[in-house]
Amino acid sequence: MAAKTIVGVAVILLTVFIFVMYWPELRPLISSVLSPTPTATIQPTPSPITSNQTTTPTPQPTPEPIITKNITRVFTWISHAINESAAKWLYDMNFTDVAIRYTQFQEINSTKANLDVYGIKLWYVISPWLYGDAFTKEDFVNIIEAQQNQKGVPYLVLDDIHVVFEYVLVEDFRRVNFLSAVESFGDNITVTLYENSVGYLSKYNFTNLNVDLYGLPSNLNETVVMEAKSLTKTLGVYLWLWNERNWENVSVEEINRVYTIAQNNKVPRFIVWMGDESDVYEKGMYSSSLSNYPNWWVTINQLNYKL
Repeated sequence: MAAKTIVGVAVILLTVFIFVMYWPELRPLISSVLSPTPTATIQPTPSPITSNQTTTPTPQPTPEPIITKNITRVFTWISHAINESAAKWLYDMNFTDVAIRYTQFQEINSTKANLDVYGIKLWYVISPWLYGDAFTKEDFVNIIEAQQNQKGVPYLVLDDIHVVFEYVLVEDFRRVNFLSAVESFGDNITVTLYENSVGYLSKYNFTNLNVDLYGLPSNLNETVVMEAKSLTKTLGVYLWLWNERNWENVSVEEINRVYTIAQNNKVPRFIVWMGDESDVYEKGMYSSSLSNYPNWWVTINQLNYKL
């Protein structure tokens, strides 16, 4: 009996000794037996084809409507050198071209540089009173080339052809030679004509010339524009505000009407007159200058954009 007791005690002591000596190695094994790690249940991902679940599509931004532009160039006039802020204003107003006058030669390079930043094309306005000594086609070509060289601008707006005909070139042969000379410059030149003088378009050959028609909004209509367009190489239309009709009293309806006439006839040029000019040059220019009337800027900006 005593021997069995001694053996039993020895076994117990040996067991304790083993546990003490090998506990670090035995502990993870015992823990895994007593507290087994549960196996995670993997849920199958439902197929977008077979699943009954409704998938909410990711919303996509609505694309801007594509606007087909019939008119490719939108002009205005500014009668001074154009600085950085003026160039930015022209760009913000959606003007693609600007015609300048009353500027010195040394101001033109800075004007060009400022406009080039925004891709705006520069034109120079030429007075109708320069042709008094010209008779032959060559005479007129020389005068026009001299203006291009003096201004340093190849693109010219020959202003008020009706004035040239009525007060400067009163003989038919001089008028014919003048038109032939202008034609030789191609698309580097446009000429302006007042709407009550459209008769000149049928009396003389303007079919190879770019003509821009101007008149008060109340005097422009579809018939006049269609007739003028049929008698010219290309026709431009002016929103022309002057004297009794200016930015202080013109109506939205009148302005919309001129833009609509231009769009309906798909003319390639639209001109807003005037952009900016001081009364110093001619009384009444302040109220004809869009730059002085910010209340109209949004309207003209949007209408220009839609052309």
